[in-house]
Amino acid sequence: MSSLGMEQVCEEFAAPVPSPAGGSAAAAVAAIAASLVVMVGRGSPGWAQGVEAAASAAALRDRLLLLGGEDVDAVAALLTALRVRSRSGADDEPG
Repeated sequence: MSSLGMEQVCEEFAAPVPSPAGGSAAAAVAAIAASLVVMVGRGSPGWAQGVEAAASAAALRDRLLLLGGEDVDAVAALLTALRVRSRSGADDEPG
């Protein structure tokens, strides 16, 4: 997706197809927001709680990135399982 423009990326996220886009997109956007808090906290010597806010935001960013990756992995595994099931004809078997 790195070669897509921002509008195209948004369209990919909006597509009504199974993908890890929802959870990973939310995690990525929140991680970017947390990174902005880190930047402001570290760069604002007049903000008494800036260093503490930056540290908290950095920890949150790291957690969000981890969760976003886990979401991608989980959905990829689900889609693989669904493809395998579809190929095996499991959908045709009585239930």
